[in-house]
Amino acid sequence: MATFAEKPAISLVMEKDALTAPIAGRIVLLRANVGQKVERGECVCILEAMKMQNEITAPKAGVVKEFRVSKGAIVNKGDVLAVIA
Repeated sequence: MATFAEKPAISLVMEKDALTAPIAGRIVLLRANVGQKVERGECVCILEAMKMQNEITAPKAGVVKEFRVSKGAIVNKGDVLAVIA
């Protein structure tokens, strides 16, 4: 009899709380920490694309609730990088 692994619960993030990748690339540095307060426009992480490093900034003031990526992760445009609420 075959057994199937249970699918993990999908965590839904409200679009207004999600920090998403504007372009595809690789995460080279996380500049904020979980639980840290950030201001609108403050750099949260650095994404390298086409040999250029791009600062990914907070779209609003809030607290970094979680990171969905780690240093070295390859991301696509639109991927959720962090949750700021």
